[in-house]
Amino acid sequence: MRSLIFSFLLTTLSFAQVVSTGEKLPFLHLETPSGDEVILGEETRLLIVAFDKAMGKTADRVLRDNADLLEEAQAVYVTDISQVPGFVWSMFMKPAFQKYDYPVVLLKDEELALRFPRKDDHLTLLYLRGQIVTDVVFVAEEALLRKALKP
Repeated sequence: MRSLIFSFLLTTLSFAQVVSTGEKLPFLHLETPSGDEVILGEETRLLIVAFDKAMGKTADRVLRDNADLLEEAQAVYVTDISQVPGFVWSMFMKPAFQKYDYPVVLLKDEELALRFPRKDDHLTLLYLRGQIVTDVVFVAEEALLRKALKP
């Protein structure tokens, strides 16, 4: 009986909790498509996270002609590739991401991806102050993303 309870507790504790307002980001080390480490510093004010191809395209339409928007807004664009098979990533996605005129940070770890709040067919915007989440907003329209990126 004790082992059953212990197993249940371990299973329950292993599920990662979604980050919410007021919490410090537990994931500060990510990487670029070329494998360079990215450390989210105190100056990062906004994380834009795409969890699917459609929302990635929405972000791309905003960022491709305005590559300076991310830097001006002290924002980081993150795309979730945790569910992408390695072959697809290396043959198709990686070369495409490396051609972008703006920086892309990858979310590769499945468990870490579960820590991000998400809403189907929306980008997740995590507003930060000193690595503390101050607000979570979901946007699906380009206009709202542009507005969020205005310093």
